Amino acid sequence: SIFLREYSNIQREMVLESVREAMYPGCVSRKHAIWLCDEKQLSFWKKELGPDCPDLFKVSVTGEIFKSSDELLPKREMNIREMSEQAKKYWNPDFSKLTEEDKIEYLFQGKVKILEKVNL
Repeated sequence: SIFLREYSNIQREMVLESVREAMYPGCVSRKHAIWLCDEKQLSFWKKELGPDCPDLFKVSVTGEIFKSSDELLPKREMNIREMSEQAKKYWNPDFSKLTEEDKIEYLFQGKVKILEKVNL
């Protein structure tokens, strides 16, 4: 159901933030970040987000950026301990072990300058 999916997303984000605060406090917080991706990934993310995909923009940024991968996010079916272990991998990514380059994501805090709207 939609409730269970949303609850598991909240649970995942709480675990990610808890691990970040405890072990990786220098990393950009997911709850205060703008999500970015490389231009070559736009089609993938537009499809992944589906009809709920917001407008997409080409931007110039100045500030803090953290790079990881959606592939490393804890999964819904994991228990809290497993989510915590997976969260450590998200916050300290080993890019040599990733299989899907399209799932790279950036968390950003700082100033954003919108250059143009992207139409896909």
